[in-house]
Amino acid sequence: MNKKLIINLFVLILLASVVNAFGIAPAHETIYFEPGLEKEITFRIINQDSENLRLAVYAKNELSEYVELPEDVIIVNKDEFEKIIKYKIRLPEKLTPGERKADILVMDLGEKESSENTILKANLGIIHQLRVIVPYPGQYLQGMLYISDTDVNKTTTFTISLFNLGKDNIDKIQGSLIIRDPNEQGISSLKTNSISLKNKENAKITSEWNADVLPGTYHVEAIIEYDDKILILEKDFDVGEPLLEIQDLTAYPFKLGTIAKFGIILKNKWNKDISDVYANTRILDDKGTEISQFTTEHLTLPAYSSKEITSYWDTKDSSAGDYLMEIKANYFGRVKEKVYELLVEEDKITVKKDQITGEVTGPGEKHEFNFTYVIIIIVLIAVTVILALKLRPKKPDKKTSYTSYKQTPSRQDSKLRPYIKKKLEQGFSEKALRKHLVEKGWSQEEIDEAMLEIEDEL
Repeated sequence: MNKKLIINLFVLILLASVVNAFGIAPAHETIYFEPGLEKEITFRIINQDSENLRLAVYAKNELSEYVELPEDVIIVNKDEFEKIIKYKIRLPEKLTPGERKADILVMDLGEKESSENTILKANLGIIHQLRVIVPYPGQYLQGMLYISDTDVNKTTTFTISLFNLGKDNIDKIQGSLIIRDPNEQGISSLKTNSISLKNKENAKITSEWNADVLPGTYHVEAIIEYDDKILILEKDFDVGEPLLEIQDLTAYPFKLGTIAKFGIILKNKWNKDISDVYANTRILDDKGTEISQFTTEHLTLPAYSSKEITSYWDTKDSSAGDYLMEIKANYFGRVKEKVYELLVEEDKITVKKDQITGEVTGPGEKHEFNFTYVIIIIVLIAVTVILALKLRPKKPDKKTSYTSYKQTPSRQDSKLRPYIKKKLEQGFSEKALRKHLVEKGWSQEEIDEAMLEIEDEL
């Protein structure tokens, strides 16, 4: 068992717990530039785990000098569900056109200044981002191109999100799309719908295409015309997935006790070269026990072509009989697998062409357990159970009186459900909200019922 792997898993879990100790809502705020604008902006620090927090707050990036924060260190007590933070932005008379930013970074310093976790937590800050849109003179269009997942003979949707960052309105916007193959040959042209767009507004234009092409990587160029200007957006996209096929297996002339040579034919069914292709092969006896393994050379398969890759098996300690040859071709982080039956005789190896599997592991094949994966899964389950027990809310003391908004169960509809709905709309996580309500005396049944009613309404 790799001890370092286990340690890394625990570190990841611990880091996740640190990051989730508090949250920020909203994550960003957008305002439009006005010369000399002064504005107060609010965000909330949400104490999700009801802990005592000592948080450092500071501004960075290009607009940081125009941000005025109330204090550098903020204390949040464990009984505070949220802390309201207000800061001011004082913009200058002039800024460069475009999107300008200021990041308000909130970092957990630990409860005490001498906390051993200070350095770790300080690197795990959460950001509230202020975006200031500074308009360009005249007309100025900015856009982003999105492409839906697609497959052969399926409909692909091209969506172009547009933002008018100019001072003037735009009367007409329309896009033309050209789809090209890897050789830059145009294979299709499309038109989008036409729209108008006022300044400071955003909208979308779309077009659809039936992908009646072979699987592969293609390129789309979107030319958006608006009044007398042009915006060009382009992007590569895939139709289907990169496909490699194990086409055939051949055994070369052979005598038992010598090194057997095999030729594995790989076919690239993609429209671009697939680089760094290699195969792992294993020989298994009739009981499924591995007796040999080999890793082939690495090669590049040109588009729509086939190549042979070579594997070897030293048979000096093997006898005649039935064997299995497992082939795993590796490419682009994917694995293609086939298992062939071999009949080994004194002077030849016969490959049965009706292989056991066409894709991945098929019926009848035996595998050895990978105990590393089993132990990792057990460790993760154990850690999850421990954390769940640790974080499980305590049952309220029956003698403890409820807070003002929870006096009797009969008031649930009038108080609890609107309260939960409001807090969810404000950005609170359901987990944090549930914990807060339990601490205030509400039962899990009452909370579940209110949550379900809210889901039905949505």
